[in-house]
Amino acid sequence: MNLRPFLAAALLLIAAPALAWSQPGHMTTGAIAFDTLVREHPELLPQIEAIIAAHPDKARLDAATAGLTGSARSRTQFEWLARWPDDIRVGEGTDGKWDHPDWHYELRVVSPAKAIWPWRNGNAGDAFALNYAVFSDPKAAPADRAVALGWLMHIVGDIQQPLHAGHWMSWQYKMTDRAGQLAHVRRTPGGKPIDLHAYWDDMFDMPGGPEATPSAWAVPVATRWPRALAIPAAPTGTPQQQFSAWLDESYALARDVAYTDAFLHATPVALNAPAVSDAYRAKSMLVAQQRLAAGGYRIADTLTMALAKP
Repeated sequence: MNLRPFLAAALLLIAAPALAWSQPGHMTTGAIAFDTLVREHPELLPQIEAIIAAHPDKARLDAATAGLTGSARSRTQFEWLARWPDDIRVGEGTDGKWDHPDWHYELRVVSPAKAIWPWRNGNAGDAFALNYAVFSDPKAAPADRAVALGWLMHIVGDIQQPLHAGHWMSWQYKMTDRAGQLAHVRRTPGGKPIDLHAYWDDMFDMPGGPEATPSAWAVPVATRWPRALAIPAAPTGTPQQQFSAWLDESYALARDVAYTDAFLHATPVALNAPAVSDAYRAKSMLVAQQRLAAGGYRIADTLTMALAKP
């Protein structure tokens, strides 16, 4: 039996997740990455800044850094590049020229239904390899390297979020829960219903504009989760092998944390959404902090590997 037509139709029905971390959350990973490079590899920053200067969407970055100079400007460029692939999605005031919706995630079913749906949805791994190859090639066009830089920063941040590596399939969610987007909970009793994916994405968002979140969280998260705690195992293997290991980590966290407790009582009917327990709220915040810090360190490590002298 030829399964290709069935699989193609099914893949179209399983919609992509929304975001992985909010845009301010991605800015926080960018800030942590910049601070890490300042400490560990400051010699790479002029090279990275020269690549950023060739970005074909530079007007957007210039608007974000207007009036800033020196390290403040460089740090803000990192913050906005980390969120850039979300800013240029179709419907976000752009024509989607650089938009690739399936690059943001690579999902595997975490429920027992994985026995009947063992496939992956999304192409984050292939996208990482493609953009790494372009960014690490000194002969590539500077504009192409700048676009690849933004995507690398974003993809590495994206897949630290557990619900961009794992999703749920069951009789209730026959075509998956769309990485939590169809499962509703409340942050607190009586609070507004939100989907589980948004619960994780928006955990760090602060009022006061997008810059408020990295200002509030980047240093405290990195202080609470220094490199040795956030990613205790030394990186090994090729960049692509390391990326695959990061996906596996997030998949395990989706299975063992995100899709436990609160999710077991979540519902497709938003009005019936239960409040998450105190234990789930505390555990999810701890995991999200660790993954946010890991994302920043791993962005810095990825750029360092890509620019290393042969």
